[in-house]
Amino acid sequence: MARRIERDPGEAVGTLDASKREIRRALAEIRAMLMDLSDGGEQSPRSAERLWREVDDVVRRWRLPARIKVEGDLDHVPGRILSATYVVIREALTNAAKHAPGSNVTVTLTAGPTDLTVTVGDQGGGFTRSDESSTGDSQHFGLDWLRRRVREAGGRLYVHPRPGKGTRVVARFPLQEAAS
Repeated sequence: MARRIERDPGEAVGTLDASKREIRRALAEIRAMLMDLSDGGEQSPRSAERLWREVDDVVRRWRLPARIKVEGDLDHVPGRILSATYVVIREALTNAAKHAPGSNVTVTLTAGPTDLTVTVGDQGGGFTRSDESSTGDSQHFGLDWLRRRVREAGGRLYVHPRPGKGTRVVARFPLQEAAS
């Protein structure tokens, strides 16, 4: 960096600004993960209103052009399902911000009498299954962790990469089992 400052101070300032932004994003991600790990109930969204505040915070933090749509009533969805829903949305938005910056992102929650479906889609570059396996398991900790978190809440997670067209993440949670 010292050589860059001597050579081109403007470029050095730009590099420092970009580094600061990335560090802030990484810290925000770490804080969110720590909140989820602590799972103290107070910090996880347990109501539809709190869920939307948390999602809005993620959208603002990552400066994502995101459209959010709700179909049905979330008031009957158990708190632990709303908490897992937030984790799905946050992780998918984080991945979209990292791998599909500037693309339009959609978040759709469909609450029916028997299940809740969460869909997050982006219009980024997508990936192929061979891309996924060639980067190694350490690169996909987030998806593995997300699958486990959804499974613990009684749901199933599906990741649909569409090379050249983006990625769609879908989580389905049965509400009948969660209520019992």
